[in-house]
Amino acid sequence: MKKGNRYDTSQLIENQYEDGSHGQVLKNLQGIKDRRAMEKLETQNIEGEKKDAYFVAVRAGLDRNYKLMEKIFSDVILRSLKPFEKK
Repeated sequence: MKKGNRYDTSQLIENQYEDGSHGQVLKNLQGIKDRRAMEKLETQNIEGEKKDAYFVAVRAGLDRNYKLMEKIFSDVILRSLKPFEKK
């Protein structure tokens, strides 16, 4: 597809990357700039039943059903923020 401004996302969340990530990592709460670090965060703790649910969510996403993936990543974000919670 020829590059142009047909799908201009410059002002949308889809086009907001972490500074210093060379356009590899979308903006995130943890300020992660490395693609591998982000992939690790996204997939850590996805084992056993969670791993099966993750692949079900990926397959559902292919049909543009993102609810399952939203739940999985919401849980990942909550788990990743726990160390920063005030006690």
